[in-house]
Amino acid sequence: MVRNEVEAVLKLADTLNHRVLYFPAPLGSGTTATRVFGQTSFLEGGRGLSSAALTLPTAVAFDAGDNIYVADTGNSRILAFGPLRDLPAAGAAALASGAAPLGQPDFVTSAGATAHNRLRSPTALAVNWTNGEIWVADTGNHRVLRFPPLGTLAVTGGAAYASGGLFGQVNFTARTPNLGAPAPGQTSPAGLSFPNAVALDGENNLLVGDGNSRVLLFFPQAVSVSAATFLAGAPLAPGMLASLFGTELGEQTGAAGLPLPMWEYDVSRLS
Repeated sequence: MVRNEVEAVLKLADTLNHRVLYFPAPLGSGTTATRVFGQTSFLEGGRGLSSAALTLPTAVAFDAGDNIYVADTGNSRILAFGPLRDLPAAGAAALASGAAPLGQPDFVTSAGATAHNRLRSPTALAVNWTNGEIWVADTGNHRVLRFPPLGTLAVTGGAAYASGGLFGQVNFTARTPNLGAPAPGQTSPAGLSFPNAVALDGENNLLVGDGNSRVLLFFPQAVSVSAATFLAGAPLAPGMLASLFGTELGEQTGAAGLPLPMWEYDVSRLS
């Protein structure tokens, strides 16, 4: 269930009726849905597999352009609909990320798989309103994936980022629960087991609801380098944290003339 704070509307995943309902403002106990996704009418409730059908949807998200994203769990895919103003009251067809939905090669395949562009029973998702990136709890693969924005997925073939796009596994073909745990039945800081919730905080740090009865917080990618070898042209991206170590570093002086504090510098200030 997602509430759009801008428009004060409600988008609800009605899982067992294989649909998503849209409730407009003003919201109240008597509010009636005005749009249905996944069914051809408000009176239908069967599962399906097409660009306009859903099977056991479990999560809904939206982006700044009011496109609606649905975790179509039973079909192991993410469907995007929108923008809302252009959609009919029922039977809307999903947008194609290239030529297919996110997580599947086409609109008629539902089997889960493990790859950089495949999903297995995803149950949660979040969209970064700043850059449009899509975060998916790929529950059956014990991982979280980060995908490029909807408008660029055709270029990447619907694949997650090769760098910084995978959490919980060592590569895109592994699906080991609790990766790195010291013994069976134990957990680890980097491993996941059936993650079922994802969210981004105000600093775009990632929070993951893990099946190990815990929530994990992943900070932006960090690097650690020696001040003696640090160069201003080093491959650091906005949002990364760089830790420098060395002698004679102060709050106002640093390598390459940068005003670096002694222990870390948020390179988003360099963007």
